[in-house]
Amino acid sequence: MIKKIKIQRWIPSLITAVALAGSASLCQAQLSWTFDNSATIAEWTTSEPAGMTATIAPDPVVVNGQSCMQVVMDGVTSTEIDLKANSSSINEVGYLSVSVVMMIDPNSGTENGATTSYGNLQLASQENGAWPGNATWYGSIFKPAANSFVTYNFNIKPPYQSANGIYFQCPQIDSGHVYSGPVTNYIASITINTIPNPWLMI
Repeated sequence: MIKKIKIQRWIPSLITAVALAGSASLCQAQLSWTFDNSATIAEWTTSEPAGMTATIAPDPVVVNGQSCMQVVMDGVTSTEIDLKANSSSINEVGYLSVSVVMMIDPNSGTENGATTSYGNLQLASQENGAWPGNATWYGSIFKPAANSFVTYNFNIKPPYQSANGIYFQCPQIDSGHVYSGPVTNYIASITINTIPNPWLMI
């Protein structure tokens, strides 16, 4: 009986604290890129290591009925795609995650030495234009993911910072490997998700 009373008194305090924390995030705009026009695609550049080059198509392409940004690498001299976009300054404390909706062309080459994989995903926020900022490793993209668009979520974790952009590696090959052929990525959207309103969650 004593434990029950303590819990009943504690829950309203928790809800109030979460509500106050969440209400601050409601003041911040949700940042997103949806690749349905050339102007939005133009906000993104490639920033691969020296000697590697990936190519962003200047206009959106339509795949499976979805407008998206197409990015291609040859898989041999270029073995990773590094995308970068600047944004207005955001305080990561008010944000929960970054969601990326993408697929890989099923005809793309796979990673030699791991032929069921198209490589790995990693996303980081940038601080003063520099990598790495707050980085999150996702892991390998396996071939079944190439059959349709998939949403990949990258949680924003402490230590939080003031970020002014996004880096997205998609994919990044394991050290020493190459691909069996060119790799084509289709990215439909990238969204920086705010912390949900706790009242809606309740």
